[in-house]
Amino acid sequence: MRVLAITNLYPRPDLPTLGIFNHQMMDALNQQVAVRVICLVPEWRLWRWAGIRQWKNPRPTSFSVTYLPVPYLPVLGRNLSAFFYRWVLERQVTAAADETVYAAWLFPDAVAVAEWARRWGRPVWVRVMGTDLFHLRAPTRLRQILRADVSISGYICNARSQISALQSAGVGIHRLHYVPNGVNAQKFHYREPAVAVRELPTAPSGKGRKRILFAGNLVSVKAPEVALQALAQVVKTQIPVEFVFVGDGPLKTQLMKTVQLLNLTDQVFFAGRRGHEEMPLWMNFCDCLCLSSWSEGMPNVILEALASGLPVVATEVGACRDLLEGEPMSRLVPPGDAQKMAEALGDLLSQTVDRPALAERHGKRSWEDQAQGVLALIGKDSC
Repeated sequence: MRVLAITNLYPRPDLPTLGIFNHQMMDALNQQVAVRVICLVPEWRLWRWAGIRQWKNPRPTSFSVTYLPVPYLPVLGRNLSAFFYRWVLERQVTAAADETVYAAWLFPDAVAVAEWARRWGRPVWVRVMGTDLFHLRAPTRLRQILRADVSISGYICNARSQISALQSAGVGIHRLHYVPNGVNAQKFHYREPAVAVRELPTAPSGKGRKRILFAGNLVSVKAPEVALQALAQVVKTQIPVEFVFVGDGPLKTQLMKTVQLLNLTDQVFFAGRRGHEEMPLWMNFCDCLCLSSWSEGMPNVILEALASGLPVVATEVGACRDLLEGEPMSRLVPPGDAQKMAEALGDLLSQTVDRPALAERHGKRSWEDQAQGVLALIGKDSC
């Protein structure tokens, strides 16, 4: 048996952290069966296509990754994306007789792959991420998803809430399977904060402060402005605290202005975009993770934080409840509620946390465990 993974969400030379979880999953899967990856790159600038075809995987692997440019019409062309994906696949990709096809993203990837794979008679399994479920709310895309559904063997969901959403959309429950994500415990584990800060190339130098970590892109859906509003309220409680943003994005300029307006200049540190390999150090350096998003799928940053012994405050969206239920060193708050977030942050920061014990409770489920769960499903179709 071999696996052909097709997705638009995979590390690229221009975006080396894009779809890092897909890379980790494929790397673990490749330890058990032969894997090859096709990364589809939506790009409207035709002059970039030749260069994209020459791209090499920025992550070290023992399997092949091929980058294929795909015609892309910004905004207005979203409903046509599956057509363009299929058009490229039909002209440039051949499925081997012993390959099971694995599409990682609901639309347009899964739709295009399912329709393309009919030609080769190969089984198709779809990995649902969570954030891709918003396509179910668009009638045109939903019709495309349900039309392609007849050619899909099954869906692999990393959160139970995803199963409910797909079932409500019309997908049969017998083809919906729950296989949670893993975490790389060799990287994400507890370290003494003093050890972490020595290895960080740059870090705030505030002494005696509790540090709150925001790890993610500075974009609207991540609601970093709500996190800042919560910080302003925590500061008023006299808790010595500072907020560390690890990430970058289009909202950074506005956030820096907000920091000045709220008189938080001394309490906020923008670290910029950092490599994924550096994230364990930031998690050990800080005292609490703040996930303020309006929407999420299955945020692996929560798994990585818990495995690092880092308490978590998160909005109750996506799979956050699945990940945090039963963990005393976590709090869930309504999205957009800066007051509730501030109260939750203040509560956790005022407690004594046994971080080695917190890390010990988590981090046991690896990417290899997820790969085995996936193989137990897709292996049935390998003949």
